[in-house]
Amino acid sequence: MLEIVLHTNDGLALSGVMEAICEGRSLAQQRLPITVRIIVCGMRHMPSSVSRQLAEITWRYRERGVVGFDLAGPEKGFSSKAHREAYELVRSKNLNATLHAGEVRPRPCVVLSSFCLFSFLSLLPTALISTLLCI
Repeated sequence: MLEIVLHTNDGLALSGVMEAICEGRSLAQQRLPITVRIIVCGMRHMPSSVSRQLAEITWRYRERGVVGFDLAGPEKGFSSKAHREAYELVRSKNLNATLHAGEVRPRPCVVLSSFCLFSFLSLLPTALISTLLCI
């Protein structure tokens, strides 16, 4: 998973970062007997507008090896609820999604994040499977 926003600190645009990642992916697949897929990762502690941009990037690069959107980062003090708009875009574009949960405070965070993911994605089967795999 890639948290691409961290690579914009030196002045690169998100699209520039994704172009570099996709180029690296292509080179790796040409030179090695591997298949590379990309999950774009947002961070809970960043503004929800950034997660929305990353969900849009996920959509724009879906034909270049991007297979889904993820939300990670510290759970304490940073609710998944704040990133609803990103997951609404993911749902509207029928993209794959994951949501990190339970890494700090297992039970309460898993329950809350599962509820958020289910409500964000309207109980799509892939959302159910992804969440159950995280528990």
